Amino acid sequence: MRVIDHKAFESKKKGGKKLKKLLFILVIATILALIYEVGIKHAFNGNDSKNLKNTSTTQEQASAPKDKLKQFTPEQFRDLYKSFAFPNTQKISETTPITGYEELDVRIRDLAHAKGYVIRSAPIVDSFIAVDPEHKLQQKAYVDWVEMRDSAQRDGVGLKVTAAYRSADDQRAIFLPRLGNLYNPSDAQINNVLTTTAPPGYSRHHTGYTIDLTCVGSEYAVFEKTPCFVWLSQNNYENTKKAGWIPSYPAGAQGQGPEPESWEYVWVSKDSTHQ
Repeated sequence: MRVIDHKAFESKKKGGKKLKKLLFILVIATILALIYEVGIKHAFNGNDSKNLKNTSTTQEQASAPKDKLKQFTPEQFRDLYKSFAFPNTQKISETTPITGYEELDVRIRDLAHAKGYVIRSAPIVDSFIAVDPEHKLQQKAYVDWVEMRDSAQRDGVGLKVTAAYRSADDQRAIFLPRLGNLYNPSDAQINNVLTTTAPPGYSRHHTGYTIDLTCVGSEYAVFEKTPCFVWLSQNNYENTKKAGWIPSYPAGAQGQGPEPESWEYVWVSKDSTHQ
């Protein structure tokens, strides 16, 4: 007959319980470890997704234009010029001589005002940069003129300045020969000259921020029919506005002074032409 050792049996029984308990703990630990690992991966994947989304958004913002060009009606072009404060300029005296004959000068001024001419501003200090040996502009206008010229050149269009800063004395040398009769011109004669020519003190060229242009290769053509005008004026003067310039006398606006001049442009800064 086999004798059972109760002490050994109890010892084995307790050992089995400990083993089961240990296995249970190991299983629970393994499950918790798996849950933790899955949670960490999910968190990283979420962050990666957010990072990718943020990166995509950043790339989209970088590829999008920083700003847009403002759209103008002819009247709004006109009003922008009127309201723009040209740097380094001050208003010219209302009594700047035109012909030297006081009564005639008063009559010319009255007729000029009726057409929309106003006294302009002139530079306070000399901050000019030479465009070429014959023409110069104020510094800010010069920088953006070069940008516009180079942009046109890249598109196969040749822009050339034919007039820039012009003093009151320079304007007088242009105005008087066209007036002809300095003693007693009729109002009709004066108005005829004012249709195309500003009196001294009234020219936008006095500021040093205005240019007249010709089209290289089409110098003798009507400017509106040249590739240059097409390039400058397309899409509401898109190429002009990009460099901070606008048409000086746009077609369609009233009360500007002379008739529209497709070849004349004025600098008003990129801040004024960009949204």
